[in-house]
Amino acid sequence: MHKTSIKHAKLFIDSYLTKKSKILEVGSQSVNSITFKEILNNKHEYLGVDMVSGKNVDIVQDDPYKIPFNNDTFDAVVSTSAFEHTEFFWLSYFFSH
Repeated sequence: MHKTSIKHAKLFIDSYLTKKSKILEVGSQSVNSITFKEILNNKHEYLGVDMVSGKNVDIVQDDPYKIPFNNDTFDAVVSTSAFEHTEFFWLSYFFSH
């Protein structure tokens, strides 16, 4: 994550994740520095999905437009620096299994 992304992630966490939450990160592979997971404190449950395996990826997706979870599985879904790599990123906003 870039410095400005880290700053805004911390602001998001402090503002919206005030109770124990289940967090899904879409596009979670770590390719440079600190991850969203590392910014969270241990009171939150975290799961990372991406199209390729790698550091910080718990589940590899088969299809970028189908997030493999039911609606209401997570309290928050986050993504940093991932949607610009998906041709029709708006199609991935909807959960479907």
